Amino acid sequence: MIKRIIPLLLYKDGRLVKGIKYDNFINVGEPESAIKIYNNQLADELMLINISENKKETDIFFNKVVKNCAINCFVPLTTGGKISTLEQIEKLLMSGSDKVLITSKVAEDIKFLNLASKIFGSQCLVVGVEYKYIKDNHYITFENSKKKTNFVVDEYLKKIEDNGAGEIALFDVDNDGTKKGPSIKNLQRWSNIVNLPIIYSGGIGNFKHILDIFKETKINAVGCGSLFNFGDNTPIRARSYLKNNSFPVRNAR
Repeated sequence: MIKRIIPLLLYKDGRLVKGIKYDNFINVGEPESAIKIYNNQLADELMLINISENKKETDIFFNKVVKNCAINCFVPLTTGGKISTLEQIEKLLMSGSDKVLITSKVAEDIKFLNLASKIFGSQCLVVGVEYKYIKDNHYITFENSKKKTNFVVDEYLKKIEDNGAGEIALFDVDNDGTKKGPSIKNLQRWSNIVNLPIIYSGGIGNFKHILDIFKETKINAVGCGSLFNFGDNTPIRARSYLKNNSFPVRNAR
């Protein structure tokens, strides 16, 4: 399976933002413009996530932003954030999303995932897995890490696989925006627990971090925020780096 590089776009109150450890967000651009740029930079996929706190902005995201972005997006597009109903999943798919990311609602109610998979099919459902190290283990969190569950990552991954997830997106809260790189040991273990494609995001600071993940784990895709938001790094350059280090990629220049 060809590995994927996925720019992550966080939408908050009309703009794209980026923070550190899910806090201290700064403005990094406008959604539609970013979509066009990443199309030209040969991104494998794009992930657009709503983290707006107020209902008005969330409604705008569901009713307008996703549709406008999807029109200009020529690679697979995953959208989500603040999903609480089956109708919202349907709206995102009807607006042009290829896949829908569900995080908090599944952490609160695993039956929601099971029902959604029966209605829409597992192939379009990506389950977000936010996690933090708390005391003695990595626990599942949600609502942008404001709330904690009693699930540890190992058991939660199997649980969502058994209930209809088509893909998993791991979000390392402790590493978010730090550019320090991932824990390869954890990713090795977690990517062997389930038989689903897994996206990892958190702390990607250079192209070597991506290469290490792909070479040393079964992770299928890497999501990057800060790496592409700041500086002159692009998906094209990332793939060229991988190719120059003898790793097979798509569309390398």
